[in-house]
Amino acid sequence: MPTIVLTNVCFFLGQYDFSAEMNEVSLTQDIEIPDATTFKAGNTRQYTPGLRGVAGVHHGWVDNDVAAFSGTGVPFGLVGTQLAGVHTLLPEGGTAEGEVAYFFESSLSKYSEKGSVGDLYGFDIEFSPRGDLIRGRLLNDATALETGSVTGAKVQLGAQTVDVNVVYAALHIFEFTGTSLDVVVRSDADSGAGGETTRITFTTANGVGAQGPLTFEAGTTDTWWDAVLTFVGTSFRAAVVVGIQ
Repeated sequence: MPTIVLTNVCFFLGQYDFSAEMNEVSLTQDIEIPDATTFKAGNTRQYTPGLRGVAGVHHGWVDNDVAAFSGTGVPFGLVGTQLAGVHTLLPEGGTAEGEVAYFFESSLSKYSEKGSVGDLYGFDIEFSPRGDLIRGRLLNDATALETGSVTGAKVQLGAQTVDVNVVYAALHIFEFTGTSLDVVVRSDADSGAGGETTRITFTTANGVGAQGPLTFEAGTTDTWWDAVLTFVGTSFRAAVVVGIQ
């Protein structure tokens, strides 16, 4: 796998695309290691894995003319709430099926704006998790303004085994001029056409918004996955991400 140069990172929060306003991203996952030493442990302390932690800390430039900073309440209106929605980071540009995607359901824990004389007016934004951090893949071009229904190319993710792992999927809709958008995630035994089975179905959308992460846990030996976006209207732009863990 080639080294990634960060020139075109995408960051999505719910229905908002912050990508054009950001120039620095940081995503951290850690785990607490509490002391489990007992009287019979000998002369060496013992530790055991505990609770996981996830943090997203990002920086960029304030632009009050775009939806993310205008009178929509984002991000000021979401600080300290549980309504921030799906947090998705795409380090490779967001244009191709199969790109790595990191996503989780988030709460916005801190937001600040700052700058010195002569500087650009900047912001720092921090997120805490309301669920696990999922490392998955993008299933469609998240940058394209589509004018009709779309079926993404199949991506090989692996199988889902009952009581071992779970399929997670999330949907962002950034632009919408139309009547309805129906999105499903499917699996298949191979990369060829035919044989697809719907595994996750999002609620019919009638405008911008976000859904998920939704889950599939029933089990399948299929290893190839895709997304079908069935649209009625003029145009839309959306992103579908999926991961198994």
